[in-house]
Amino acid sequence: MGEDEIRSLAIAARRAFEERPRVHPFERFPDGCCGDASLVLAQLYRERGAASVVVMTGDREGASHAWLMVEALIVDITGDQTIFAAEGRPAVCVAAESAWHERWAARPMRTQAITDYPNDERWRAPLLHAVDQLRARATT
Repeated sequence: MGEDEIRSLAIAARRAFEERPRVHPFERFPDGCCGDASLVLAQLYRERGAASVVVMTGDREGASHAWLMVEALIVDITGDQTIFAAEGRPAVCVAAESAWHERWAARPMRTQAITDYPNDERWRAPLLHAVDQLRARATT
């Protein structure tokens, strides 16, 4: 995938998240949704043939955050959460480098795919439903 396609999907997914009904676990999107939104977006990138997709998580000053590394690009569609408002984060970040992301003690997230979750109604099912909805809406 090229950078333009990666960026286009990130923007379309963000728009689709904003337009879809606010249901579990995305009731307050983007607030508190970074990990789950990253897993959903990772699924979409993998379906579109991205060679490398890693869900990252990081800790900083008592907060945590999650985003993607897609073919060496940082992809973050939830960096504008209320907790980060004072930092002026954009709704979508697609970049080869980001000083903001570098400040996090980052590592690959233990859960790398929706299928890593137990097959239950509380987590896996809502995430797979979100993938279906975004797949239909996040067309580029």
